[in-house]
Amino acid sequence: MRLNILIMVGLILFAGCVGWWAGSNAPLIRSTIRPVDVPEPYYTVQQNDSLELNDLDVSLRDLKMPHKYEKNVFDCGEKAAYVEWFLSNRGFNVSIYEGDIYEEYRHSWVVVTINGTPIAIEADENATSSFVRGDGFVVIFMQDGDPVIYPDPDASIPQPSVVYDDIYEAAKNNGHEYDWWAVI
Repeated sequence: MRLNILIMVGLILFAGCVGWWAGSNAPLIRSTIRPVDVPEPYYTVQQNDSLELNDLDVSLRDLKMPHKYEKNVFDCGEKAAYVEWFLSNRGFNVSIYEGDIYEEYRHSWVVVTINGTPIAIEADENATSSFVRGDGFVVIFMQDGDPVIYPDPDASIPQPSVVYDDIYEAAKNNGHEYDWWAVI
């Protein structure tokens, strides 16, 4: 009995010390960006390196956005993450790119790599074909229409500030910017 009381007192003192330490160091241990929980299972298909450009074209024709554009709710971040999820679960090698390509705001887009060729996919229906300039293709997803692939040998993909290899990196580092599943 006496041992139980000593253990309880020890636990209470320990909890009090931890609470004091956390409170006194709160700015050091609190993150300004809250990571989000990714629903599981998120990825259900393994990468298939034998996929070709024609396979991407076929897959993009099946792609339908689950929500209309809404600033700060379902914008370029959520749309890019949705396209990344959609294509990853069809076996493509997909990354989410983020950068300051527009002067007034950060932008997110998707890059699929097929046979070493980067193919930029713009998920924002307000984009134009000038989005990507590089040795690759420009894919623009049009709202209420089929995506269009523009071969452009004189173009280059803009340099991103950050590349996320999967949704777990994006959700960990950028809070709610990529949580499309919370919107639909």
